[in-house]
Amino acid sequence: MMFLLQESHAETFKKYEALCRGENRDSISQNPKLKCSYTTRNDWYLLIGPLKQEKVNLDPLIVLFHDVIHDDEIRTIQNLAIPDVMQFFMKYWEKNLICSGDINNLLLF
Repeated sequence: MMFLLQESHAETFKKYEALCRGENRDSISQNPKLKCSYTTRNDWYLLIGPLKQEKVNLDPLIVLFHDVIHDDEIRTIQNLAIPDVMQFFMKYWEKNLICSGDINNLLLF
């Protein structure tokens, strides 16, 4: 019985990864249960400013939240993270565990 549970989890994870790559996504016209809405998630703070949520997929459930933080906050987080991310990449670059394409993708960040 445990084997079946693990196999089911593995299949769900494969499906989830494919969806994150943009493969096999349903459209709203194909599935009317996919929708955008506001949610408070039963949190008193969110009653004042509910979150915008978009259901992208139902099985497995994938939900995108929009406008959670402002663009200035995103830039601040990115700027704070760059030194640590560069240090991580350089450490693994020296061990030949990362290719130059990975570093080029990082620079686009």
